[in-house]
Amino acid sequence: MGISFIVFGSIFGMMAIQIGLSPFESLLMSIFSFAGSAQLSVLPMIVENSSVYAMVLTTLLINLFQLVFLQVWFFFHFLSVRAGYSGNHYI
Repeated sequence: MGISFIVFGSIFGMMAIQIGLSPFESLLMSIFSFAGSAQLSVLPMIVENSSVYAMVLTTLLINLFQLVFLQVWFFFHFLSVRAGYSGNHYI
């Protein structure tokens, strides 16, 4: 899993530099965004000078989408543990 973070961070960093973000700005995006896909989806919006509200709404919706899937995974994981299954049968 650690290697994928390095690869994704490198890809995001290169794309952020290509559109003109500073390293500090791209670091802030990485800190405040839960989903990496939200980071990548906001970059073209920055290039097109979209409103800040549109970028925040897009980021919130993508993060909400990720959190819903996380909740569903936890539900099925704990359901399988309660039922006595040892494996991960629902993914």
